[in-house]
Amino acid sequence: GGETLRLTGVGFETGAPGYKCLFQEYLTGSYAPVAVAGVAVSAVELACVTPLWASSAAKATVSLWKDGVEVPYDGASPADQHFTFQEGWDTTASGPVSGPASGGTVISVSGYGFNPAYTLYTCTVTRAGNSLVVPGTPMAHNLLECATPPWGATLFAQPGSVAVSVSRGSPRVAMSYTAGTFTPVACSLEASCAYTFQPVWTHFSASSPDFGSGTGGTPLVIEGSGFNPATRYRCRFDGAGWSETSPLSHATSVNEVVCVSPQWNAPEADTILTLVGEDGGVVTHVGAGDTAFAFLSEWYETDLHVYASKARTYMTVTASGLDSLKGYECVFSESGFHAVAFADVQDDKHLVCLTPVWEGRAGNA
Repeated sequence: GGETLRLTGVGFETGAPGYKCLFQEYLTGSYAPVAVAGVAVSAVELACVTPLWASSAAKATVSLWKDGVEVPYDGASPADQHFTFQEGWDTTASGPVSGPASGGTVISVSGYGFNPAYTLYTCTVTRAGNSLVVPGTPMAHNLLECATPPWGATLFAQPGSVAVSVSRGSPRVAMSYTAGTFTPVACSLEASCAYTFQPVWTHFSASSPDFGSGTGGTPLVIEGSGFNPATRYRCRFDGAGWSETSPLSHATSVNEVVCVSPQWNAPEADTILTLVGEDGGVVTHVGAGDTAFAFLSEWYETDLHVYASKARTYMTVTASGLDSLKGYECVFSESGFHAVAFADVQDDKHLVCLTPVWEGRAGNA
């Protein structure tokens, strides 16, 4: 609606009330007619503003009425009595305006004249010369739905929104975008025609373990959609009242980020992994993929390397992920002989053993 329709004739009463323009679907007459007020601007011209056509796009027959009586049409051509209501759309902002780069989010396109029986509608998302097309489903004459494509399978999600456009037919013909006005306009990435893809991660790759040493250094391959290779990411591990963060690293592709687990400066624990961008924003996890990673305790150094067999000496073991609530032992083995000493945990990185009396032969244990 919203177009000014001017009827030419004779004998119009300038400024008189009671004029109405009636719009009736032309082919079948199956749609209820729509009437709007008319204004005689002169004796030979009358104007009326076309109404919102709350049905599928169609050609309508226009008739003029005055005080409930039809004013005869005496034109040379029946075509001059017709007005065509065309399809168009004005906003996508009535539904989600952002979603995962893996796709599948339903965009709601508000418009007019959609035909629920027609199957060749499409939605196109475009940015910097890259476009992806998905089918559109007309839900009503004023609503079309499209599920977003998997943009992030081959393209980075951000920065920048994509422009949305709607077409019909094969080959596709773009439909008018009016942005809530009565005139077709170009999309300038305003909220009513833009959509923002968000990078997401789904799971660890099959080659990545779900546990590692508390000393860190375990590579974790994170798979997802829409990562930007120009952007750095890090993994945050939260568990047991403690948190550690891996160093920043660039995405290796739009589908992969590699984190190297940090040293875990707390007792060994199961943690939940969160992927974070260098700006501090959390990358959403989608799907049923596991987000758990376990840091295990591990020792790597002692401060004592030689001691007399009969002289018991305190030995400090440096480790990671020690838990003071768990029992530890230092086990000495050489040539089939074993000796055990209980260990006292000092903190998450150190424990102390009192070396046992060694009854075996001298040597490296």
